[in-house]
Amino acid sequence: MGELTATSTHLSEYDVSTGEASGVMSVQGGCLVGNDLYSFMVDTTFTSYKMIKTDMTTGDSAVVATNLSLGHANDATYNPHEDVIVVADGNDGSKLYKITLDGNYSVTTVDISNTSTGIWAIAYDATNKQYIGAGHGTIHYYDSNFNLLRTVEYSLSQGYKGQGALTDGVYFYLLESTTTNDNNNLLVFDLVTGEKIATVELGITRESENIVYKDGKFFVTCNNTGWTGMEVYEVTVSTAF
Repeated sequence: MGELTATSTHLSEYDVSTGEASGVMSVQGGCLVGNDLYSFMVDTTFTSYKMIKTDMTTGDSAVVATNLSLGHANDATYNPHEDVIVVADGNDGSKLYKITLDGNYSVTTVDISNTSTGIWAIAYDATNKQYIGAGHGTIHYYDSNFNLLRTVEYSLSQGYKGQGALTDGVYFYLLESTTTNDNNNLLVFDLVTGEKIATVELGITRESENIVYKDGKFFVTCNNTGWTGMEVYEVTVSTAF
C-alpha cells in the first residue's frame, strides 16, 4: 500500500448545551446503523448519558435514550446479526455493554475480565462474525460470544492517545488523537496479521472520538471546541481500501 492522504470536510454539528450548563456534555463512542449514526454523550462525571441518533443524509439529530449506564462509553460498534450496539466501557477495560435496538434500549453487561488486559475501542467484523478490540498495546480478537481467539501487539504514534475503531473485514482502522487534540490520525492494520500498514493524517483539529464508513467515505465524530456537543467530519482517503 502506497502513501495515503486524507481530505476532511465539516459535515454537521449537534450541540446539547441548550438548557444545560455549558460544557457538561461531551461525545464519546458511536457507530453506524443503516443510515443513522448513534453517538453517546456523557457528562463530566460520567453518570448522565444521552444516546443521540443522527440522520447521515440530513444531519438531523435527536435524543433516543437517556436511561443508560455505560462507564466512559469510549467506543461503540453495531452487530447486525443480533441487532445490538456493543459499547466499550473505557474506564473499566474489562466490561462491554450490549444495547438492544428494539425501542427499549435495554443494557446487558459483558464481562471480559478473564480474557483481556483491557480494551477501550471495539469493532464488529460482520464478514467473519468476530469482534476486534484495541487495548493498551494489544489488539484482541474475540468470537461472536466474546471468547478470546488471539491477541496482537501494536503501538500508537508517540504523543497520541487511542480513540474509536472500525473494521470492514479486510482492515482494522483505529483513530488516534494528540493529547492536545490538535491533530488526528487514522491507523490502518491488516486484519489477519495485525500489522500496521499505514498512518493517515486527517487534518482535523478537534478531539476525534469515533469513526464509521459509508458509501466509500469515512465519517469521524469529534467533540466541539466548547465541549457541549459533537461535530462530524467527512473524510475521503486518496487510495480506496
